[in-house]
Amino acid sequence: MPNYVVFNREPSQLKTQIFGSDLDNAIATDSQGRLIIAEIVETVSVDIRELTFTEDSIRIYGSEAFPLTTTDDGLLNILQRARFVATDTEDDVETAATDFAGLLASDVSEKTNVSFAVHNTSNEQLSIRVEVSPDETLWILDSEELTLEGEEATVFVPKYFLKYARIAYASLTDGETVTFDAWFQAAV
Repeated sequence: MPNYVVFNREPSQLKTQIFGSDLDNAIATDSQGRLIIAEIVETVSVDIRELTFTEDSIRIYGSEAFPLTTTDDGLLNILQRARFVATDTEDDVETAATDFAGLLASDVSEKTNVSFAVHNTSNEQLSIRVEVSPDETLWILDSEELTLEGEEATVFVPKYFLKYARIAYASLTDGETVTFDAWFQAAV
């Protein structure tokens, strides 16, 4: 048996009242109590004139965080939103493997001036490259591998656009541990 709630009320106590805008447009119901919806058949004419700055105005509202200001002449001050830098850092990364591993993967789809910086802080050679991806699963070579000597630093900029970018790194000599610092930076 289904669960339900029974209200012990008289129909006169269970009414919803809907009001029309005026007596000429009153809301009515049929004999079964259903709302009658009438179609508007009259032609409505609208007088549209050209807007002028001397007679018309537009109101633009700001917010508490971004209030609107005007000049002494009443003109709206337009302030350019300040840009900021998205950044990520990996310090003291170590590897002794010659197989490439990814680092600092980032969604770069809404960023500009995307750059990666790498500083080889060890005495061993480090191999670095940039990779891009449409889905963070399939990583595609963006730049050729670059060998960084000990204490050498460089900057990489992806040359192809896909939604994601990262650097990939490997030791140039199997078993030789390489240590480096890496940065991702982009303007937003």
